[in-house]
Amino acid sequence: MRTPSQSQPRLWARNSVLALGCTLLFWASFYLLMPVLPLYVVQRLGGSTAQVGLLTAAVNWLSVPARFVSGWACDRWGRRPVQLFFLALFCAVALGYNLATTFGLLLLLRLLHGLPFGGATTAGQVVVSDIVPAARRGEGIGYYTLAGTLTMAVAPTLAFAILNRGDYGQLFMLAALLAAGALLLAWLISHPQVRNPQARFSLAGLFEGRVLWVSIVGLFIALGYSAIISFVSLYAQEVGVANAGIFFSVYAVGVLLIRPLAGRLFDRRGPGPVMAGGLPLLAMSYLTLGLWRSEPGYLAGGLLFGLGYGAVIPVLQAMAVSVVPPERRGAANATLFAVFDLGMSVGPYVNALLAAAGGYSTMYLVAAALLVVPALLFYGPVLREYGGVGREA
Repeated sequence: MRTPSQSQPRLWARNSVLALGCTLLFWASFYLLMPVLPLYVVQRLGGSTAQVGLLTAAVNWLSVPARFVSGWACDRWGRRPVQLFFLALFCAVALGYNLATTFGLLLLLRLLHGLPFGGATTAGQVVVSDIVPAARRGEGIGYYTLAGTLTMAVAPTLAFAILNRGDYGQLFMLAALLAAGALLLAWLISHPQVRNPQARFSLAGLFEGRVLWVSIVGLFIALGYSAIISFVSLYAQEVGVANAGIFFSVYAVGVLLIRPLAGRLFDRRGPGPVMAGGLPLLAMSYLTLGLWRSEPGYLAGGLLFGLGYGAVIPVLQAMAVSVVPPERRGAANATLFAVFDLGMSVGPYVNALLAAAGGYSTMYLVAAALLVVPALLFYGPVLREYGGVGREA
């Protein structure tokens, strides 16, 4: 018979707090830049909507191979050296944004930024997968991914407040300082000693086929997510919303409300019930943005997006790391998020074409319709293969 401590293993300890702090600072640095760079392209560099889509996609072009290399390296040499290397590189690249005075330079820098972004996030996700108790994996991973959500609420609002003074230089320097703080906290973590010195650098070693279907579900979710990240600030100007950052604040409220509940439900009843609620909420958010073109519709769309996205993403990650042994968690995380990044690479450009042809409303309506595909995949091949993942022993 289990004791209470055995049935509810402890989530928070020194390493957990450090990992959470590292995650907060890393995503704060990233989200400080993400929503304002489209405005920088249009307002300062005189760029077009197509260039905004290209810039948003560029960060994912090198992140995809970086994820595979990072995941394999975590399994081969351990988590610590890989995480620290990519975080140091992330910090170094962040220092270069003040030098990006033309669209070409900015595009090159954003492309280079994708390398440490993909490598550091993959390594960080592997570390979290090691730290979180298996019996509370859905709940635990939900809290860590919530860190990114909290920064997505605060960082864009802070960024737009800085930009009200027209100070992009201060914004870029703050992003670099936050990245340096993430590196410092990662240095203090006592990383779990999980590695396989026999792991070979090969296609089979880089890629984890057991998470392929769940990764494809993530790809289709990424297509809609890219419509939010790339264009919601420009959409706000079109519908008369003065502060585009408020979208991310109400988004964060939605995630805060849903994620702890979704994580516990996953641990107790598996992924099916969580996705049954999350995917319709995502569809409702895109429909709201597409059809209710006003500030209340903008806010409602943000809240619904937070509820939907906050439910589905931790489910996919928890499923991926639960079907592989510890020494393959790097490859599993890399596969899941590399395929997600493929969606983020294609999505901004496709969404830019849709916006140019039919406006932002059409773009969001198409995003809602596309969710039929991941729903069919999830309740078909994914649940057949992963249906028992995440249930309590």
